[in-house]
Amino acid sequence: MSTPRPVLIAVLAAAAVTATACNSAPSPVDESALPQLTEAKIADSPPADNPDGRTFRVPGALAESELTDLAVADGDVLAVRAGEHLGIGTAEQLATGDYTDVDVAAGCGPLSVRDTRFVLACPDGDGGGVIRLYDAASPGSPEDIRVPVPVTTAALTGDGRILAGASGAGEVLVVSPGESGVSRTDATIDIKDSVDQLIAVPVSDESDRAVVIDRGNTVISGVDWTNSKPGAALRAGLGVGRMSAGEPGTGVVFASDTRGGQLLVYTVSPVIMLHQMATAGASPWALTWDSPDQVVWVSDTANNEITAYSVAEGVPVAVGSLRSTADVRGLGMTASGDLIAVGSDGIQVVDSAARHDALDVSGTA
Repeated sequence: MSTPRPVLIAVLAAAAVTATACNSAPSPVDESALPQLTEAKIADSPPADNPDGRTFRVPGALAESELTDLAVADGDVLAVRAGEHLGIGTAEQLATGDYTDVDVAAGCGPLSVRDTRFVLACPDGDGGGVIRLYDAASPGSPEDIRVPVPVTTAALTGDGRILAGASGAGEVLVVSPGESGVSRTDATIDIKDSVDQLIAVPVSDESDRAVVIDRGNTVISGVDWTNSKPGAALRAGLGVGRMSAGEPGTGVVFASDTRGGQLLVYTVSPVIMLHQMATAGASPWALTWDSPDQVVWVSDTANNEITAYSVAEGVPVAVGSLRSTADVRGLGMTASGDLIAVGSDGIQVVDSAARHDALDVSGTA
């Protein structure tokens, strides 16, 4: 469950700002006057009708459960979550069954990735947690980092440290891995929000920025982890779903407002700020950045669509779409430009040419 907290809500309404307001500090909003929020629920999909590209079910252990998460490392190695199993391999290896199957606990949280390593945070059942680092080249031998908190989300930073937190708890750990799974907790930062998803966002010539979402309170917040203190916190639409970083180095973060049907665009340096928003279907959820075409792809489970949005003109504009498999919970891009989606029908692969051809090129950056 999420921990209620006062949140400073940013409203981008310059036309309504008076001269007096321009010269005074903003006041915190009294959240008791706002509608009670609950965690947004992703819409169930109708049966998929002729999805683009190719779709296949993963044989073996992953065939037993719906695919619910995806990350891509080292260019073309996928990590796919299905219940208490994690399948790691290329799309072809997953299609043929020649992948690495790793058992994971049901309480483990969302996947993250940094370069060649996947990151998965899990409670250990004894009041602590373990952060598992899976190298894409040898995923069967993960590195386990023990921490004193039952963490459910974690991300690697550019300097090799790990940021981690737990859903339902309001703190972020800054962890330095050591030998043989021994770690040092450099800082414990009280942010008061539930840490339902945490990402580390690369920013050119700066340390990574940490961003957290709390789904129950629909809050997105920065974490000033290099100075061991919380950052700004903003209301994120009507029911935030997931978030994903944009072009590396730019400090851009995209988030889906699942209940509000919006795409939210933030920058994180020097502090997190909402810059843009746009309508994004009835139930947007998964997101991934498309670097070759400079668009963000967003899944809409209510309509079995994956839509591309360009932010080149200052406001997100839909510039193309693809028919998706049902219940898309994860999106990713390979180094070759293939778009990958995972959902209740398995894995969908839209190759680079078909993905690009789905775009109105004149509308992209």
